[in-house]
Amino acid sequence: MNSRHTPSASLPGRKSADEPRGSGGQRDRNGGGFVAARADLHAVRVNHLRGKLEQGLAAFGPNLQIPSPDLVEIIGMAGFDFVMLDGEHGAAFSALPSLLLAADAAGVTSLVRVPSHERSVLLPPLELGAGGLQVPFVNTVEQARALVRETKYPPLGERGVSVVTRAARFGFADRRRYLRDANRETLLAVQIESREAAENAAAIAAVPGIDLIFIGPADLAQSYGHPAEEITPPTVRIIEKIIRAVAPLKPVGVSVFRRQEVARWHRLGARYFLTSSAGPLREAFRGTCAALHAGVPAGRPAATRRRAAGAVSSGNGGGASHPR
Repeated sequence: MNSRHTPSASLPGRKSADEPRGSGGQRDRNGGGFVAARADLHAVRVNHLRGKLEQGLAAFGPNLQIPSPDLVEIIGMAGFDFVMLDGEHGAAFSALPSLLLAADAAGVTSLVRVPSHERSVLLPPLELGAGGLQVPFVNTVEQARALVRETKYPPLGERGVSVVTRAARFGFADRRRYLRDANRETLLAVQIESREAAENAAAIAAVPGIDLIFIGPADLAQSYGHPAEEITPPTVRIIEKIIRAVAPLKPVGVSVFRRQEVARWHRLGARYFLTSSAGPLREAFRGTCAALHAGVPAGRPAATRRRAAGAVSSGNGGGASHPR
């Protein structure tokens, strides 16, 4: 798949990441594109997902394993609040610059799920301007603190400093303002998906610099010896316990695939809802394929039957057919 991508203009009725809500930017009367107020070049990209979570509002987004900038833009056009670019179970890292450009063009917050806790994996998405990271298998307070140290600037952490990255607007951003605001506008989400993590969930959530707790239901179920392919009542009770413990401290997220699941977890306090992108794509194509095939009469088409009958007649001089 071609990773080259030219982001579209800001979508109608939707703010792009470089067009702060309430900004003084104007439309270019010659080219029609958005011309940001020059002062905006000195600001960190506004994280609209953070804004919703801070207000206690529900936020929805799909997990994208397919590294397609066009799909990222479609996700933004569809009205989702965020897209999780999956580098753990997907190929996000193969096209990350283009995916992040597409997210900004579509005005949708980008989170990158990284495959490990290594500094060499954590830093590149942040320097490229991702809206945040989602880190799997965070089991202890010590691991949470280590992640904060690598991904947040002082006073929270010790993230390596560069002010000529895309995140810092290639040096156009005011250095002091960037270093001050980057911690706020860059989300650090950690995944609770083991028995050990579940037992430490409240303590992990209390670590300064951890912005979001996400519950990974399949791996969590597996760690308790429950079936991973479906969420059984014992797993539901564990998730409920985690949400009740964590929601007073930090925003909580969970995977959802049906309206009833959203309602259940929302009542308990969850606000970040991650869904599938592969599932809807698969079902849409499967449904379309089935609908098109339904337009063809059952059995062998009449033209095929006529050709077959003609071949039999020709081969036997018009008489009855005989087995060979």
